[in-house]
Amino acid sequence: MDPAVIAAQLRVAVGDLRARGLNKATQFAAELLLGIGEAAACRESSSKSRNDDDSSDEAEDWAEADRYEAAKACFDMGEYLRAHHLLSICTERDVGSCRRLTHKTHFLRNYSLFMAGEKAKEEMDLVINVTGSSKELDRNLHRQGTNPHLKELYLSLSSAYQQNLLDGFGLYLYAVVLKRLGYSTSSTSESGVLTFDVATRFILVESIRLYPWNWSAWMELAAHSPFTSNEEEIILATSCSWMFQLFQAHVLLDQQQNDGARVLLTGLEEHFPRSTYLLAQQALTSYHIRDFDLSQEQFERLAAQDPHRMENMDVYSNVLYVKENKTELSRLAHRAIKVEKYRPETCCIIGNYYSIKNKHDRAIIYFHRALKLDPHFLSAWTLIGHEYIEMKNTSAAVEAYRHAVDLNARDYRAWYGLGQAYEILNMNLYSIYYYRKSVAIRPYDARMWCALGGCYEKLDKIEEALTCFHRAVNNQDREGIASYHLGRLYAVRGQQHDAAMYYQLHLGLQSTPASLLSHDLDTPKRVITTHDEHDTKDEREVLVLPSGSGGNIRLDTPQAMAAILFLGNFYKQLGRFPEATIFCNCLLDMQGPEREEAKALLREMHSLEANCMQNASNAGEK
Repeated sequence: MDPAVIAAQLRVAVGDLRARGLNKATQFAAELLLGIGEAAACRESSSKSRNDDDSSDEAEDWAEADRYEAAKACFDMGEYLRAHHLLSICTERDVGSCRRLTHKTHFLRNYSLFMAGEKAKEEMDLVINVTGSSKELDRNLHRQGTNPHLKELYLSLSSAYQQNLLDGFGLYLYAVVLKRLGYSTSSTSESGVLTFDVATRFILVESIRLYPWNWSAWMELAAHSPFTSNEEEIILATSCSWMFQLFQAHVLLDQQQNDGARVLLTGLEEHFPRSTYLLAQQALTSYHIRDFDLSQEQFERLAAQDPHRMENMDVYSNVLYVKENKTELSRLAHRAIKVEKYRPETCCIIGNYYSIKNKHDRAIIYFHRALKLDPHFLSAWTLIGHEYIEMKNTSAAVEAYRHAVDLNARDYRAWYGLGQAYEILNMNLYSIYYYRKSVAIRPYDARMWCALGGCYEKLDKIEEALTCFHRAVNNQDREGIASYHLGRLYAVRGQQHDAAMYYQLHLGLQSTPASLLSHDLDTPKRVITTHDEHDTKDEREVLVLPSGSGGNIRLDTPQAMAAILFLGNFYKQLGRFPEATIFCNCLLDMQGPEREEAKALLREMHSLEANCMQNASNAGEK
């Protein structure tokens, strides 16, 4: 892909999209153009990159051009009905003169009516949401009005579609209208929904084929269904390969397939080395795989390049919240207020700031403000659920999480939150149902498997619990939760050797064949060969301990101390007193019953060693 060609295509796209009032798509294309860097300076003739169908717009006469500019000015001021009226007059005159409107004028006329309906819908929602208590607000925010002009638009656009008069932009708007109407008829006619869905998808793909630089069309396609057939992939890839790759990366990230998304994003950075959009997507990918250090670094680079950017900054606040970085979160909140105070992302950032200070009531107020500004702001519902969990208000948390999954069924955090809420209520069968939902979305997340395994254990389904904990261990159980539970469950079942193996894993230790030890001489470790009569392996195992006398073994949790005490008993029973002594010594500086048990074990081992030495001495004298 030639950067100069991409730059020329994007320059034309920016003008085309701006002329039609597609502000989000315009911003996306303009940011991508800046992301190309120095290669974008090599201007080519824009006519080479202009779409063939778009060039079919005949030269506008001055009357239509003047009326279009007046209507566009009204549109930019938010006077959508006025803009629609101006262009409708233009349409009536052209019918009399038998002259067809340009695609641009036709689109703006219909899009103005659509936006007028959206504005009326927002006003209806505002009337619903302005009064009532907090609980009533939760219910009201879920009630949404409808666009009153959809049917009129459908009649106009379907007529133009049947006459093959719609270009790529017109097809995009037609698909949006069909999608909205499809939702409104979902409760009355199942066959009708199928017809709308098929038509919507087909028209969206055709819209992208005719004009592939409209990012809004790609996003509608992703929201409609992220899965594309082989035929659709061929059409989309041939229309514009790099836009298709951007779409694929977005879909993979939304589907929690983070490794695949990262590969695509890294490849795209070769063509857009300065793109803030790609940097933001990389930061989101790092956040989803829980690499919070890298995610923070990427968000900091993003803020340095684009200090007034608010998009995705609420996720940055989540990163700082998880890392308990109160100072940086406070800075981010103050910066967000200065940039744009009344924006959903800003409200969520401030909400996280109050949450980390344990002011959960204030946090909920700001999350509700985010929802007043944008009722579809998904993360606010999830964060409200988290706050209600902290406040022990389980019923309110369940309601908030349900709103979140209604908006996006692939929000694993909301499904996981529902599982937690019902687990608090001791409704473990419900918890299992919701945890399985979260596991299906993020099968590689150890936390989901640990939660599911815990519920199975509470229902005495030990085999299922063991399976879940094993899956967690195989998916980077960083906190060691699953390895501890595996050790504990195997100990209860009397499988002492398996229990010892997972307890050692929980403590950050390992057992390895002795032959491999010679290949790892750089790091000093305390090495103890282990073998017992029940070991069926031909090669003896080596317990690899940190250097010294076990002083670097983790002692940060009660679970770790329980694991150390078990291992001390385990090695004592096998007669391997040096290993047992190391584990017992770790507990001597701790407080609690484990310390006394460790002392008792040491005394017992000293007594046994003294008896052995006495017996050996007596045998020698004889």
